[in-house]
Amino acid sequence: MTDINANLLLEVALDLANSLNNSDRFERLLSTIRKAIKCDAVALLGLNENVLTPWRYKGLPEERLAAVL
Repeated sequence: MTDINANLLLEVALDLANSLNNSDRFERLLSTIRKAIKCDAVALLGLNENVLTPWRYKGLPEERLAAVL
């Protein structure tokens, strides 16, 4: 594991351990994932009655967002 990946994992662990509300926790998690895998967009999905639904997303342009929601 490279140093940057270890640092990102530490960021996630600290954010999960802190007393953050879910909105802030999800925002930080998505930001850290985007840094770790160097992508344009990420989404956190939840399973609701056998259907994946987006809980939070980051980096999706509005025109793309309408297509997936």
